Amino acid sequence: MTDQQMECWEAEVSRNIQLAKEVFEIEISCPFDVRRFLPGQFVSIAPLAQSSCLSRPFSLYKTSNTNFGNFFSIMVRTVGKNFELLSELKQGMKIKVWGPLGNGFVSESYYDEVWLVGGGIGIAPLCLFDKLISAYQRRKCSFFYGDQSKDKIIPLRYFTEANIEIATDDGSFGFPGFITELFSSYHKKTFRISIVIKHSWNSAGMGSC
Repeated sequence: MTDQQMECWEAEVSRNIQLAKEVFEIEISCPFDVRRFLPGQFVSIAPLAQSSCLSRPFSLYKTSNTNFGNFFSIMVRTVGKNFELLSELKQGMKIKVWGPLGNGFVSESYYDEVWLVGGGIGIAPLCLFDKLISAYQRRKCSFFYGDQSKDKIIPLRYFTEANIEIATDDGSFGFPGFITELFSSYHKKTFRISIVIKHSWNSAGMGSC
C-alpha cells in the first residue's frame, strides 16, 4: 500500500512517437516529481472523443526527471476512437490527467534474479519495473515478451540490457506460439512468479503467486 496523493492537472504532450504497428508512446509533462510514481501505478486521461464521457486508465511506461522538467510516458494501442485520437496528439497539445492511481509494486531485495512476463502493451509497467531494478538494484533480469505478430513487437532498443525472449502468436518472429508457452519451457524450478493481466482498454494490473 502507498499513501500517494492523487493530482489532477492539465498536462502538455511533449512527444508522440510510433513504437510499432498500432502502438504509440506519448510523453506527458508532470507538475510534480515523477519519482513519486511506482511501477504498476497508472494515470487516467480524460476522453478526447465527444461521444465518450469516461476517462481511460493507462499504465506508466517510462518516467523522466531532468533539468527540463518531469515527464512520464504511456503506451497506447489504437483499438478505438479515443485511442486513435490520442495517437494523433501533437507536441504542445493539452490533455487532462489524474494520477498517480493504484498501489504499484516493488521488488523484494532477496531475489537474485527477476523474470518479467508480459504480452502486448501489458508490458508497459514491466518496462518501468525493469528500468528501476536494473538501475538501482543491479540484479539479473530476464524479459519474456509476446504479441500477435512481428510488426507489433516494440524494437529491442526501447528495452534495457535485460535478457529478452520474444514470442509471436503467428510465428513471424522469435518463438512460434504464446508467451506463456515460451515461459513454461524455461520454468524448471520453483520461484515467485509475477503476472501481468491485460485489462480492457490500455491498462494492465499485476499480481503474484
